[in-house]
Amino acid sequence: MRAEKSVQQHNAEVDFAALARMAKELHSYVEIGMMPEARLRTTDLRSELAVAIRHHEAFIGAHLNHLQDKQIDLKLVTDALNQGAGSLSQAEKIRLLEMTGEILDVLAGQSGQLRSNVESGVQNG
Repeated sequence: MRAEKSVQQHNAEVDFAALARMAKELHSYVEIGMMPEARLRTTDLRSELAVAIRHHEAFIGAHLNHLQDKQIDLKLVTDALNQGAGSLSQAEKIRLLEMTGEILDVLAGQSGQLRSNVESGVQNG
């Protein structure tokens, strides 16, 4: 039972590390103006985050609400990217950069927390 939990926790850490990488790519695409790529990455990130939250809810704990808030932010990013299909104003781009940066921070933080939990579990186990 303990080994199974350890494997599940490791899987959660791997999944959230992948989500953090996707969020970093999204942020970079917005930063350099690659909006079609940003739209694709946002779609991928939204679906993958929903799956990760559902599969790993037991390991997310108190961060669940914060992650769900970031799902809403991803929807807003999607809407902005779809609306600004031509080009975004500088203010819109700055707003998107702030939102994607916050999403990246939350996902990287969750990944780090899960990694820390896995490592301490290995040390304690």
